[in-house]
Amino acid sequence: MAQVQWAVDSGNDVLITCRVKDYAAIGELFAEMGAVQLHHLNDDQIRGYLNNFPTVQTAVMDDTDLLDICRSPLLLRLIAFGYRDAPADLQGLGSLQAGALRDAIFSQYITTSYNYEARRRADQGKEMPFALEKVLEVLGHAAMINVCGGTRDDGTGLPGSYIAENVLVRHDFSHHIEDSEIDTFCALARELHILYKRDDETHGFLHLLLRDHLAYAYSMTHLEDATIYPESVWHPSPAKALGGLGDSRAVAPLMAALADTDKWVHHATADALGKLLDDIRDIESLITALRAPDASVRCVAARALGKLGDPRAITHLITALADTDIRVRSFAAGALGELGDACAVEPLITALAGTNWFVRCVAAGALGKLGDPRAITHLITALAEPNSDVRSAAADALGKLGDPRAIAPLITALADMNVDVRSAAADALGKLGDPALQPLLRAFGHGNAYVRNAAAKALGQLGDPRTVDPLITALADTNWFVSSATAEALGKLGDPRAVDPLITTLADMNAAVRSAAALALGQLGDPRAVSALAERLADTDWTMNSRVCVEAARALQQIGTPEALAAVEEWERNGRGRG
Repeated sequence: MAQVQWAVDSGNDVLITCRVKDYAAIGELFAEMGAVQLHHLNDDQIRGYLNNFPTVQTAVMDDTDLLDICRSPLLLRLIAFGYRDAPADLQGLGSLQAGALRDAIFSQYITTSYNYEARRRADQGKEMPFALEKVLEVLGHAAMINVCGGTRDDGTGLPGSYIAENVLVRHDFSHHIEDSEIDTFCALARELHILYKRDDETHGFLHLLLRDHLAYAYSMTHLEDATIYPESVWHPSPAKALGGLGDSRAVAPLMAALADTDKWVHHATADALGKLLDDIRDIESLITALRAPDASVRCVAARALGKLGDPRAITHLITALADTDIRVRSFAAGALGELGDACAVEPLITALAGTNWFVRCVAAGALGKLGDPRAITHLITALAEPNSDVRSAAADALGKLGDPRAIAPLITALADMNVDVRSAAADALGKLGDPALQPLLRAFGHGNAYVRNAAAKALGQLGDPRTVDPLITALADTNWFVSSATAEALGKLGDPRAVDPLITTLADMNAAVRSAAALALGQLGDPRAVSALAERLADTDWTMNSRVCVEAARALQQIGTPEALAAVEEWERNGRGRG
């Protein structure tokens, strides 16, 4: 303030400053002098200044926080020139979210701000209280903590205070300077336009891009310093920060850090790699991670390669089918199914015949996605495997392949002792279309009720009107398990010929059959069923999932006529819908 007053008293006609405190002081002194006061840059001015820097222009104009920073001419210039002076290959990355480009811009931003402040203080005969290296170290540590989130290390070995995004407390600055130096340090960081004061107790980074730049640089430098950062399940650390930043440049250093024999370092590094690999889209980094010594990292890499969809990963994933870890083999099989390349068919067929049931299940699913007829006979063989999960996966895959050769084996699978296998076989037959119709109709004459039940479900999926009459006949099956499935199938078919038989079925002795009939009548939406459904509102018998009256009420609401809705309203008003 004294410097500003001196400048005014000396008769200066123009005073220019980019310093927030001086700017406010000048405004107060000039307010009564009729002088012109410069204001922050507006959107059009910022956009115009950045016309020659389209990448920065897009990033700034799309980010409210970054736009506010650039309202200061000095800070706008620092960001723009940082981009201008970055190597051409980094400029080509096209986004400030790209770590290397971000670092080039904000490294120059911080260095230029520091040098400017150092020159200003030198003109006044003052020295900087901290060297640039110390500033970067202290801010980097605070940034690393903030990126990690979770809880702070308060020195007790137990979880400390909660870390909120971009909220820095005094403790965050205490790792590399004395407590008595923190106020002076934070004041300098504010002068450098790196921090801002949130309140009397906390600070924040001017922008999260600044925070991420500082956190990355610091974490890479201190990644292997286990003596300073003893890893634990809750404390912030460089490894955790690198995992949270999502920067593919950290993959190789983290891979190297996996060799650390300390269990906490190894655990934290593997966890960080897992998080990082799930986010990045760098094919080479993921392929490298697929060879990591830690199986959990290889798992994440295989899964990420499947999501990425890059065919360059196929040969590496095929190799991973022989991994010593069951989880890695299963993730590799699943990824090959996602990639959809026919060259994976034979390796997956080999995996289908492997020794681990889970890997075989995933291989079956992958073969179903690939849709290659070479897998048909092998999947049919798998329908007879001892493990029910493998049989179920094989049935599901055969349904996706749609080959008529699978019909007879799938009909046989309708009698499987496992309900999941029967259900998968029924679903598969329902997808096979017209060739499956006659075999399914014949299955209605099977002596096993499970087969008849599954056949009814499959016919409902087929959606063929030729199945309506046989299904109506099957409503009278002596086994409630079959009758209920038949009623549900008729509801899916939506044929009005089923309305009267289903109304009759509402009086069945079995609650599950009555409930299924009500559900089907609701799907059919025919007003002829209103009176019979209204009578069922007094039916309080329970099925496995709900009471019959509840299904009747839902059906009446679906039909939606005034009479149907009035019946439901009265039922609810009398409290019969409760309990």
